[in-house]
Amino acid sequence: MDKIQTVLEPAYMRDFCCIGTNCEDCCCRDGWRIYIDRDTFRKYEEAEDRKFKLMVEEGMTVNRNSSANRAYATIKLNEDGSCPFLTDQNWCKIQLNLGEEYISDVCFFYPRITNLINGKFEKSITVSCPEAARRVLLNAEGITFNQFEVPFGQRTLITANNRTPNLKAEPFLWELRFFTIQLLQNRDYGIADRLIILGMFCLDVQECLEKEESGRIPGLINSYVHSLTTEELKVPLAEIPVNFRTQSELLQFLTETLVPKKKQRYAGCYNRLRESLGLENGSTEEIAERYRDAYQNYYHPFMKENEYLLENYLVNYVFSNVFPCGLLPTVYDEYIALAVYYSLIKYHLIGMAGFHQGLNYDIVIELVQSFSRSFGHSREALNTLLEFLNRTGFIKMSDMMLLIKN
Repeated sequence: MDKIQTVLEPAYMRDFCCIGTNCEDCCCRDGWRIYIDRDTFRKYEEAEDRKFKLMVEEGMTVNRNSSANRAYATIKLNEDGSCPFLTDQNWCKIQLNLGEEYISDVCFFYPRITNLINGKFEKSITVSCPEAARRVLLNAEGITFNQFEVPFGQRTLITANNRTPNLKAEPFLWELRFFTIQLLQNRDYGIADRLIILGMFCLDVQECLEKEESGRIPGLINSYVHSLTTEELKVPLAEIPVNFRTQSELLQFLTETLVPKKKQRYAGCYNRLRESLGLENGSTEEIAERYRDAYQNYYHPFMKENEYLLENYLVNYVFSNVFPCGLLPTVYDEYIALAVYYSLIKYHLIGMAGFHQGLNYDIVIELVQSFSRSFGHSREALNTLLEFLNRTGFIKMSDMMLLIKN
């Protein structure tokens, strides 16, 4: 009997595929380093097409000092950051001439993400791809998941092989993540309130772990489920103050720590934000007033009816990044990263809503995709944000509430 492997993936994966020539932000023109794995490079060496072999010789460099099979060679990008194997119509010459099986692992799988968790393959996609962003965000009923089995040995690239599990929290990963997704999809609460509750929960989980009382976590989850069901948290959540001035000022600072890394499509979004809020020469009071007006008059009316867009972003982030046991040292660190990325996306959308005097699906997808393309793949960007927050002491739950609450 053939060996099988279990796969868990969001339902949107069934219909996703690259749209090639119709893509508005082609990943092959983005300046990303493109690695060729050893097995794929061997196929190129064995190819009979002499013209193709010459293209490989001129367009790739073997990494002689690398011991990693997945980074055996690197494609030499053109001066504009585009791949030399890309046609003018945004199709890959390698795939066109030799077939899909000759594409390297990196190119074959992006924007797909595969994590191996407790012997189970979890597959999803990153919203840094425009078509992926549409598939993820435009699920009005929310993201659902399918589990199935496939023959063992299908081509797979494990994405999270650089993950250092939080050993104390790892045994409870399934329960923690199941509750997190359940909470983020609870539409009895606004998206900001759901995120604030999640922060309170992560703080409580962190306290259990620090006190070596991880056995309390299942009971803690049950307690929060009960509180959500009885809606006893709604009154204290409603009493959390909103401070537009401090929020806009802090989010402006956070955004400007990332600006030097901006890519072209994101730069267009950022420039609309700057113009709308008058960041170039406006006073703190003027910027805060424009921010408030953009939120109340243009952002909120749209998001009140379409919060599922941000809900789906958060759920996909949680699943793809193995939250809350991903790359960061603690459960609460993972929460801070999630809360800050959400807050920055919201901040940009508020500014863009002011610029366009409204929002629509295309604007939201453009911002979420381009922001994720610029910063979502960068560990450096995440470290920069976390270092800034730690340096300024802005890491308490009350601080996160200030960023999130509108």
